[in-house]
Amino acid sequence: MTTITLTEFNRNPSLIARLARTRNVIITDHGAATLEIRRIDSQGSRLDELRRLGQVRPVRDRSSDPFPDFEVDPALASRLMAAFEEERDQREY
Repeated sequence: MTTITLTEFNRNPSLIARLARTRNVIITDHGAATLEIRRIDSQGSRLDELRRLGQVRPVRDRSSDPFPDFEVDPALASRLMAAFEEERDQREY
């Protein structure tokens, strides 16, 4: 919970709106609490709130293999290798 004076609220209401996205804000007038700004949709954990605000993001899943195994017909594989070697032999550099 954050406490802000009424003068600060009048000078910069967008700051209070930003603060109210993550916590309750109490606005005081001459030291007495007069207003309270609360989040309406504060469902989930603090981490969920930070994700919603874009302050943290989940790590990309790198556990899966980027090159999955697959089967190639041996005859096709040998033709592809022969074509590759023929093209390589024709290069002049």
